[in-house]
Amino acid sequence: MRKKILYVAGLAALTAVYAATPAATPAAPAPSTLTFPTYGFRINSFETPTNSPILGAVQMSFPPMPLPSGNNQYFPPSVNVMIVSSDKGMDDYVTSERLGLTTRGFSIVKNGDDTSVKNEWRIEYIGVVSNIAMHWYAHAVLSNGRVYIATGGVPDEMWPQYGDKIKACVNSLQATGTAVTTPPPALSLASPGAPVPAAKAPTATTAK
Repeated sequence: MRKKILYVAGLAALTAVYAATPAATPAAPAPSTLTFPTYGFRINSFETPTNSPILGAVQMSFPPMPLPSGNNQYFPPSVNVMIVSSDKGMDDYVTSERLGLTTRGFSIVKNGDDTSVKNEWRIEYIGVVSNIAMHWYAHAVLSNGRVYIATGGVPDEMWPQYGDKIKACVNSLQATGTAVTTPPPALSLASPGAPVPAAKAPTATTAK
């Protein structure tokens, strides 16, 4: 039986496309190493060049998991980190982002996180994208004129199963002060990635 899989187009709750004239690429630093003790392996990071106009620093996702509603549909829970420039203080940034979310028709979750402390902000919000009710959690950290934003999302019906895992991962974000040579442009939380129509999963073939 062929299974249908729902994919996120772009980076979960944050997606944008920018055109930029390439600049000279500075000497690349040694790659960081990602270690996964649960699975017993490590691998070098695959990093965006530091002169990129927008830094999609990392995207992590589970394999596609079944939706509780059935219909043989699957969705990959995911978390991503973006780095964007900001000339605002955190209070102004939060006010602007809240307005952007409500303008786009998204809602802050009642009794969910929407807290701003010093240079950090956490928010839980929901919305409908491509007729799918989605649920997101984001953690933004302001440091040296840049906002580091970790965002995780799944269909709302999957939130009871994966919400705690997403929040634990997103809340672990810290800004370490690593240099970014060209500040990327502003990017809003109100530009969530949209799932594309269900696609058929590839089927295995047996060599003859």
